[in-house]
Amino acid sequence: MKTLLTFALAATASAAALAVPVSAGGEQDIVVRSPTQSLNEWKADMNAQLDRKLIRSDGFRNQGPMTAIVQIRFTLDEEGKPTNLQTLHHSGARRAAYASRFAVRSLRGFDEAPLPDARAAVYQANLIFARNDREKAELKAELDRVDQARIAANGAPDVIMLGG
Repeated sequence: MKTLLTFALAATASAAALAVPVSAGGEQDIVVRSPTQSLNEWKADMNAQLDRKLIRSDGFRNQGPMTAIVQIRFTLDEEGKPTNLQTLHHSGARRAAYASRFAVRSLRGFDEAPLPDARAAVYQANLIFARNDREKAELKAELDRVDQARIAANGAPDVIMLGG
């Protein structure tokens, strides 16, 4: 037990020594973050915003839940707002495509993306509308097949993926 505790403390101390940023004098501490982790955190925030906007954008809520896949690729204008929306794939309810375009168009926060030039990037929103977990899994598999076919035909694009 003592050996295990010693090993755990040594590993923790080593990790702490590697993770502690160096600070000179009275300057602020420097926080070092992994670019991938920061991008993943930003994407999670954007996906949560997209979910909220999708709920608000469906003006036909009284018609019941939708079943659909919608893929929208877009760029940003000079103000950092989504523009040049292109529907790459749409299956299912038409109102899902409408709600998706409305939600994507109203997204904000691209200026906070941990990218060298967020306005020059190309983004894609992969949106799945499902009534239950089984349907969601089926639609996710369909989305994966559609993406694989597109990549096989056109090569892998350099795109920031949201949703899906």
